[in-house]
Amino acid sequence: MEDLKDVKIGGTAEYFYGEDFEAAEEAGLIRTVRARSDEVNLKILLKERVQVFPGEIMVTYAQIRDTFPEEEANLFTHHEKPIHVQPMHLLLSKKIPGNEQMRDLFNEGLKRLKESGKYDQIMADALVGKYAKPKVTAVMNR
Repeated sequence: MEDLKDVKIGGTAEYFYGEDFEAAEEAGLIRTVRARSDEVNLKILLKERVQVFPGEIMVTYAQIRDTFPEEEANLFTHHEKPIHVQPMHLLLSKKIPGNEQMRDLFNEGLKRLKESGKYDQIMADALVGKYAKPKVTAVMNR
């Protein structure tokens, strides 16, 4: 948080950015401007009214691709140092028969992907939108 003390930070109203961030914000150690949505924050960031906007990397890059034309989307980047790290989880209902086996199969497959290096490649590809749905453009027939 010390790195952010002189930085104007965008944040989304009612989002939680981790205990350290929230404590620094409440104590006035960091300056945060809260907006109503991530999309508004990204537009504010692009207009340089804030200097940074914390967001989950995969989600935020998808929002950027969905919100901006390519030439503007290419103006965004991220810092390698995370503000908050939250592990991902697979949620399965205990009420559905076979979900314990599904969990075990998922965990084994994930382990094999990570050991082979394919997991890192998939995550890198996802970051640049390789698996994103293509944008649809309107076509008119006259």
